[in-house]
Amino acid sequence: IPFPYATTAALEAMASTVPAPELLRKRYTRAQIDTAKSAQAEGDFVPTANEVVCTDVLKTVAARLDADAEFALQFPANLRGRYHSLPADYFGAAVLMCITKGWRAGEIVDMPAVDVARAMRAAKAAHTSEAHIQTVLDWEASRPSKPRVFVEADGHHLALTNWTSFEFYDITLGLGQPSLVIVGYAMWIPFLGYLLPCEPSAGRAIDVIVSLPPRSDKARQEPNELSMCS
Repeated sequence: IPFPYATTAALEAMASTVPAPELLRKRYTRAQIDTAKSAQAEGDFVPTANEVVCTDVLKTVAARLDADAEFALQFPANLRGRYHSLPADYFGAAVLMCITKGWRAGEIVDMPAVDVARAMRAAKAAHTSEAHIQTVLDWEASRPSKPRVFVEADGHHLALTNWTSFEFYDITLGLGQPSLVIVGYAMWIPFLGYLLPCEPSAGRAIDVIVSLPPRSDKARQEPNELSMCS
């Protein structure tokens, strides 16, 4: 699906006018993730590692905003497994953006973590349903006769992408195993973040890097469930 990307020159010009943001850089150990999954389990619902970490990041970002600020979480869903004719090692654009319902930032701060995780699960189910996928395919077949109406919500959108399933540390390029995997450009876009794989010796830990929004004067400063992660 085409997007009206800005040119490199335009992005650099924009970057020069935006103050360098504060970055959230956090490592979630597997022990911390597993403990949070157990603590947030409710009935037959057990959050995934992705849901646990995204929930914690969402609460951290929400705590920086005015309590009445509208807020939602955007994240991509992998659809490659639905197309069985693709080669097993296919790597391509078979993803769709999902978005949770909108909340007020203060609601997210106060909300039980399991409720945020359930909202993520519901958003993924809705946006990867056969009906929704078909609307995207129908739009693609009719393009450019009509514009695609992308799912949006009022207010801010925290966009988090999980790269932990990519085997970056197995890619040597003839130079040996990488010592660090990190985003390859300046993180100056507020509300944008990534979940990254850690070195194999870290035991399936997850590194997070997020470009934080400026802190509101009315923001609340409260710890959340995983605030002790370093």
